Amino acid sequence: MVLTVLAILVAVTFVGTGGVKLLSAPASLKIRDSLDVDPRTWKLIGVCEWLGVAGVLVGLAWWPVGVAACVGLAALLVGAVVTRVGAQRRHSRSEAVNIGADALTMVLVVATAVLFVQQG
Repeated sequence: MVLTVLAILVAVTFVGTGGVKLLSAPASLKIRDSLDVDPRTWKLIGVCEWLGVAGVLVGLAWWPVGVAACVGLAALLVGAVVTRVGAQRRHSRSEAVNIGADALTMVLVVATAVLFVQQG
């Protein structure tokens, strides 16, 4: 039950974050530009986020896929933090809140991966 709830939270989170990238939502484009990310890379990240969602949901039926998806999503989050730290240095602004949100999402993703393994 807990795994299902966490998997759904992960899925909803990344459907949203991937969706705004893929749909080129104005707020998303503003974030992309402030982080100095190439537009094609931004779209690719959105695709990877949606693939991660699919993997997490498939993982509810076959746990190894869920673990792999969580590893991929965790890698995306590490990349997000590295990108934010770089932007913070280049633009002399604080990204602390966004880095904190990424860290919290990482905890959610890692907890989901651990539960996939435990229940597998």
